[in-house]
Amino acid sequence: KRLEIAQGEKPHVIMIFLEYFRTKNVGCLGGNPATSPQFDRLAENGALFTQFYANGLQTYRTMISSFFGIPGHLKTMSLQPFCSIPMIGLPEILKTNGYQTALFQGSPSTFDWTFPFFHKAGFETILGREHFSKEQRTSWGVADEALFRKAAEWLEKQLLPTFLSLFTISNHHPWEPPL
Repeated sequence: KRLEIAQGEKPHVIMIFLEYFRTKNVGCLGGNPATSPQFDRLAENGALFTQFYANGLQTYRTMISSFFGIPGHLKTMSLQPFCSIPMIGLPEILKTNGYQTALFQGSPSTFDWTFPFFHKAGFETILGREHFSKEQRTSWGVADEALFRKAAEWLEKQLLPTFLSLFTISNHHPWEPPL
């Protein structure tokens, strides 16, 4: 698909990172069994990037790869070592071009040094588990439904073009269903 964007137009840019979402089960990517009817519908109506790879066994490594185009270091256990390395990636590039930047995640914003790293990388607003009510929380974070609801409500209030990144957690063990 081609996205037609008029010169000077700055639409919102939203990146959604789905925890433990495997290609082999995604219908629109040939998965069998196809267990993703809602995702398939979104892919049909939106832009699906099938050659976008983010290497990493842990989520923070995927963040490094996706936002900065470099593989996450294999010997670190968090984003802490990257806090002192000057890197320019999507958040800073879009911020420089008139976008406000935000990152919402289901896990705590302190997990794996997320807040200090992404604040330095150009994200102006960073929300995590601690920004949700106790009723919305699980042992690991907040249910994806609560994350998406908060993101949609927040995005509706934004007057500037926004680069919003969402990191889900419901598919992460211990796989607790929302109450």
